[in-house]
Amino acid sequence: MRHAPLAMITFMFLVGCRTAPLPPTPSTPPLSPPPLPERNPNAAHVTGRVVDRTGLGVDGASVAAWAAGADCAVDGGATQTVSDASGAFSLIVERGVGPIEPGCVVIEAKAGGATGRAERPVVYSSTADDPAREVDLLLPLGAPPPLDRGAGERLIGLLDRSMRGDHHAMRELDLYIRGDLGRVQPIVDAHSSWLRGIRSAEVIEAEEGGRLRWRLHGVQDRSVTITVVREGLLELHGPLIDYGDRGAGFVRRILDIAHQGDADRMARLLDPDDLPVPRETARGLIDRLRAKFDLPRATVVLVGVDELGNALRYAVRGPSRTGEQAEEILEVGFGDGLVALRGL
Repeated sequence: MRHAPLAMITFMFLVGCRTAPLPPTPSTPPLSPPPLPERNPNAAHVTGRVVDRTGLGVDGASVAAWAAGADCAVDGGATQTVSDASGAFSLIVERGVGPIEPGCVVIEAKAGGATGRAERPVVYSSTADDPAREVDLLLPLGAPPPLDRGAGERLIGLLDRSMRGDHHAMRELDLYIRGDLGRVQPIVDAHSSWLRGIRSAEVIEAEEGGRLRWRLHGVQDRSVTITVVREGLLELHGPLIDYGDRGAGFVRRILDIAHQGDADRMARLLDPDDLPVPRETARGLIDRLRAKFDLPRATVVLVGVDELGNALRYAVRGPSRTGEQAEEILEVGFGDGLVALRGL
């Protein structure tokens, strides 16, 4: 019993040596304040229609809009879009965040050398269905600049630079070609494929102030005409401008449908202006092309421009299904906005 006090002392010593629990570590304060709740910017919704001085809708017009205060003084960059086939456009113009703010929107449209500009009061609001932030207008373009030799040379220069891969020149060239921006690249490609560069240009026909017709010369005596017309706008026309994209696209569709083997679709495609093509004729074209080419690997190259005969000639080239190289010339007639396959 004399050892009991010693055991008790040892027990109490061990208990006293236990580590006391540490107090909880306070959380580290954030290094930066929490983000503010997201707020929608104040904006105006601008819709409208671009028309030329005769009142016709202008497709492919370049439209820009700037947000401004009540004094209509522009203080920032522009929001841009392109008008559709009817001349209509729609865009959202933003002016920061904050309370609803009365202000102004400045709109400018360009096409064919002509410009139209307008200013409209508007309320900049973050509420999408706020009618006060809606602007709708008819935006007429002014008169295009006079048509002279210098104006024609400038447009031919845009085509030449576009053929050399200048995308800024191509975008400006589009303002002188009717149709959407998607037409410009194949039109430029058609001139590049045929001419292989513009070596020289000469005026071959002129009407005072209204029409200039040029002949562009390329390699190996290749040439094509291009006409600058001044009516509501300055516009470019010519066999490869009006039909270069359509002709090549038409031949590619022929190859696609031939690959699918669909005679009914081929007959409808070959139907020029409600002149029905027999299904047997369509089937014969399909069979000939499928027998001659491995169609998914075939290419289409413009190899002839017959302006007097209103025809473009395309070489279809590629391997056959057994590997031999083959070629066939397809002639596409054009006129009145239509294209048709000749020699069926």
